[in-house]
Amino acid sequence: MTVRLLLADDQAVTRAGFRVLLSESPGLSVIGEADGPDEVLDTAGRLKPDVVLLNLRALNRTQLALLTKRLRCPGCAPDSAVVIVKAPENSVGFAEALAAGGSGCVAQDAARQALVNAVMLVSEGGVVCLPGEELRALLEGPLSCCADDPVSWPSSVASLTEREIAVLALLGRGLTNSEMAAELHLAVTTVKKHLAGALQKIDEPSRVRAALFASRHRLDVLHTARG
Repeated sequence: MTVRLLLADDQAVTRAGFRVLLSESPGLSVIGEADGPDEVLDTAGRLKPDVVLLNLRALNRTQLALLTKRLRCPGCAPDSAVVIVKAPENSVGFAEALAAGGSGCVAQDAARQALVNAVMLVSEGGVVCLPGEELRALLEGPLSCCADDPVSWPSSVASLTEREIAVLALLGRGLTNSEMAAELHLAVTTVKKHLAGALQKIDEPSRVRAALFASRHRLDVLHTARG
């Protein structure tokens, strides 16, 4: 499977460099370019890429987060993973990218193979943060419950069906849709349906944030207990 990539960069020279770097990588195909917010939204809406790489230096961190949120809207490219390139000019944070529905951030000076790996990872529904200090800090925050503690989950969990809990628990373990389908003996389309319903109920805008929700609130414990 080839990952279809949209490059959004406001410097033509950098766009050309990214195109050469990524086009030479097996499994990646650059299907479009954009040099500003309006063009990014228009091109992403038309081409529906698997991944959008955002490197717009003219935007500040708030504007980048807003653009990411607009890209993920149903009328644009809701199924596209968005990765923000962290530059000194904007220094958008990992948590901000996730809150906007993105799949994370990569440093502007990331090594070639690290960038390729990041693109491939988010195309499979993963999350990326290079360098990883922000991700480690977020994941190492206090959990809502532990296996040996009294069970206490957010009220939104009560509205989840058994299948939705199972899908979220597996998502929290980092499984892709195909892997979840195999684990639960379901069709991939059925897994996607359960996941969409779960995201709406827990009010999370992306599978990345849903995975963090499942990890933090230990839905694997609930899934095991009910299984």
